[in-house]
Amino acid sequence: MKLSMSLLAWYLQDEGPVCHIQDDSLCIRGLRFVMDDVDVMLPEYLYFGLGWHFFADKQYADKCLVVNQHSMLLFDSDNYNTVLNKVLSAFDFFNGWEADLLDAGARNAPLREFVDLAEPIFENPLYVGSLDMGSIVSTDLTGHQVDPLWENFVKGTAGVNAAMYEPYYNAVGDKIEDLSDRPEVVRNVYEGGAPVVMLYLPQGDNVGGYIAILQENSALTEQNLQLAPVFARYCLKASELVSESGSLQSGASLFGHLLDGDDIGTDNLKRLGKVLPMPPWRLLALRVSERTDQLAVNALLSDLRRRPDCRFPVELGGTCYCIATEGSVFQLNLFEGTVTVGASAPFHDLGTMPVRRQQADFALSQSRDARGTFLCEDFACDYLLRTFRELELTPTLLHPALEALERYDAENQTDLRQTLAAYLRHERNQLLAAKELHVHANTMRYRLQRIREVAGLTLENEAELKYLRLSDWLEPYR
Repeated sequence: MKLSMSLLAWYLQDEGPVCHIQDDSLCIRGLRFVMDDVDVMLPEYLYFGLGWHFFADKQYADKCLVVNQHSMLLFDSDNYNTVLNKVLSAFDFFNGWEADLLDAGARNAPLREFVDLAEPIFENPLYVGSLDMGSIVSTDLTGHQVDPLWENFVKGTAGVNAAMYEPYYNAVGDKIEDLSDRPEVVRNVYEGGAPVVMLYLPQGDNVGGYIAILQENSALTEQNLQLAPVFARYCLKASELVSESGSLQSGASLFGHLLDGDDIGTDNLKRLGKVLPMPPWRLLALRVSERTDQLAVNALLSDLRRRPDCRFPVELGGTCYCIATEGSVFQLNLFEGTVTVGASAPFHDLGTMPVRRQQADFALSQSRDARGTFLCEDFACDYLLRTFRELELTPTLLHPALEALERYDAENQTDLRQTLAAYLRHERNQLLAAKELHVHANTMRYRLQRIREVAGLTLENEAELKYLRLSDWLEPYR
């Protein structure tokens, strides 16, 4: 990894360097020696030499120093080889540290391993946590003077603290609207507490967790700011962030796993449930009506993320999904009617998400890309009937009474099949069926008796009636 003068000063602190560090950054990728004919010092190199190259004062002539751009470390030592070997070992040390992080990332090691690797380097107390404070992995706080709020976070005993609702301010007093994946020094929300270096752990367009480094030793702030992004880059491979049941998965990421039918674990289901409004919910599948390009998909997803009534918006296979409450489904007014929305049946259990996805996708497909919101149950019955009617075996399995009545009607010019359909449609209410058929009640009673005789029916047995109703639905009287 590239080094900075701050990192070198930290590593070489036992040598007691006099430090002048200016315009510091992670840019040093190697070591060169100061020669008499060196006219230009490149910013990507650290230059090692003796004081007489830079100082007219003879007391510094044999002192060792390292230079990078406008920064310098001067050592009160004339043991050239000792200081040189220590400088060279700094490169090996930090490269070894990054190699260890790389190895842990390649194995998707638990976050505990990453934090243990960070502890001796950062020195200041550090923790990696989920946004809902439900999961926190911390360095050992023994021997550190931490404020009560920080300690309670790490112990998992911090409830909803009023200090957490206070705005964040940076080191110069400007209000911070939101953190990002770039580290920033944040004023501690606990009055009198040390500032905190904070940054998010991104998961695509979502946030999986965050890193907080308490600046107990403010002399390490610059070093912490430089190393935090390096540490975060490898933390993103930790099992808690990448596994299907990872405790630091973002809500949208966990939701995406749920939609794919993955087991995210009971604890993560509870996490999602805590940030949702009261059920019943509906899963929404959304597409821009007139467009299928990725630009339109991204625009829709961006719009959903801005809406408090659309939770965990994600995109899978060109379709956007989110959860909405039953009461808000028809109040979305997405893009002024340019979006087609398929809504699942209402549900209370997040564990049924794969089924809800099937329902929402079904409603979306049945809408024929018409604009508006369409409910699964609006299409379900017709779809089931249409599907069973199209099965080759269905006509052969219908109740034989239907065929017997149709044959009798054809031979005798009667309406027994029509009468049975009306009787079943009105839940065996003879008066309503007679009214629909425009016949007298006595005629209705006579026809029902003939139906019993011709088809061998009782019209009383519940199993028989279920079979008749299903058969009538699948072969309606025409």
